[in-house]
Amino acid sequence: MNLDSELLRALARGGLIHDVGKIQIPSEILNKPGRLDTDERIVIEQHPLIGYEMCKYIGFMTEELSVIRHHHEKWDGTGYPDKLKGTEISLPARILAIADVYDALTSRRSYREPWSQERTLQIIVEGSGTHFDPECVSAFVRLCNKGELVVPEAMGQSYGRALIIG
Repeated sequence: MNLDSELLRALARGGLIHDVGKIQIPSEILNKPGRLDTDERIVIEQHPLIGYEMCKYIGFMTEELSVIRHHHEKWDGTGYPDKLKGTEISLPARILAIADVYDALTSRRSYREPWSQERTLQIIVEGSGTHFDPECVSAFVRLCNKGELVVPEAMGQSYGRALIIG
């Protein structure tokens, strides 16, 4: 997507800690084997704000903070926490939203086995224009189709796992 070095740095740094706010979410909610109820969903949806508040005073710049706060915003404005829409969401946050969903779906969870890349890409493509920025989806699919996206199997669970683009 021809990001300059500053945006790449913001994406990398923000991406590493985008879910830091989850450390204040009770483990029984984070690791619940079934669907979350309404109250539990309200609690977990606070993690971007918690992470943002945790990081805003420790030297992160605007773009990194945007990745932390806005990685659950949706292209159509139905995401959280700020109901941003389209390009109101920073480009690094829009890119990370796709990587985050890809990672979540291809990772083993307490409530399901990991999905295949094919099934995961189908969900991402179906979300183009509603959940995700269509340009970001196109770039992500191109990377996958060219074999330039590698999910290291040895890294196991989602936490600490990396998507390597190379």
